[in-house]
Amino acid sequence: MLWLALILCLLEEPLASRAIGPRDELLIRDYGALRFDAADEAEGWEALSALEREASSHIPERYRVDGQVLPHGAVTCGMHTVFTGARLAKEAPDQDAYAQAHAAWVNHYADTQAHLGEPVAAQGADRQSLIADRVRRDQYWRSRPPDPEDETAPSFTRQFLWEMGLAAACYQDADNLRLLEQLWLEDAQAFLQDIYVNSDRGWLLVQHAPPAFQEGVLEAISASGSAEAFGAPAAFLEDRVAVRQGRPQRFGTQGVCSSQGVWSPSPVDDPEGLDARRESLGLAPMAEHAVRMGERC
Repeated sequence: MLWLALILCLLEEPLASRAIGPRDELLIRDYGALRFDAADEAEGWEALSALEREASSHIPERYRVDGQVLPHGAVTCGMHTVFTGARLAKEAPDQDAYAQAHAAWVNHYADTQAHLGEPVAAQGADRQSLIADRVRRDQYWRSRPPDPEDETAPSFTRQFLWEMGLAAACYQDADNLRLLEQLWLEDAQAFLQDIYVNSDRGWLLVQHAPPAFQEGVLEAISASGSAEAFGAPAAFLEDRVAVRQGRPQRFGTQGVCSSQGVWSPSPVDDPEGLDARRESLGLAPMAEHAVRMGERC
């Protein structure tokens, strides 16, 4: 009953609305001050740990089980940001390294906000303009870590910028989900056409949506009787759902960086027929895909 799961997902309180503080305040907060302004290292470490415990207290009771992996939605964007900021403050080599990294992030965050500008307003805008604007924002946070080729930048600064950028992407995902929910509830079939056929990379928004939403969309695609019309983007969704559920994927689109410059696919069903399945959807051979993905690792 994945359709039911999707409806329940839409009725849940939005991820970002349960935040534990204002978005901008949490994203640019100087978490390192708790450590480096303390009387000694032990006191600073405890201050950061206390902040983590306070953030953890906002996790709904049904998710707070020792040793249990928290499902999607248990940790809000605000919690994720606090956990990331506190951990980076703990991992900083020293105060100067933290100060440099934090200043670089604050500047980058301000520059990014100015570059992206205000989102396209839903009222009065056509669906394709809305989707295109959200895709641009989604990809900007994920595909543009600042100074990725600047090898002179300290490694901790690069780590800080990337990880806090992902925390910012969480908020963007939450914003995008509200648009996806709206479009889905207005007309599910039109949603599939707008996202998978009519738009340029609109399907990426579904790839970054909660699992229940992804599963409901995949079921709708399968039930349409013309899944092949949705092409390669549907294959990416099918693989993502399969891997998350612990099943082998069919098209080899999902994997992990196993080492620097090396990308390895998650387990694949019927490996011998993989390239034929990929070719049927216009996807490059698996060897080419692995090399291209490895360039990001």
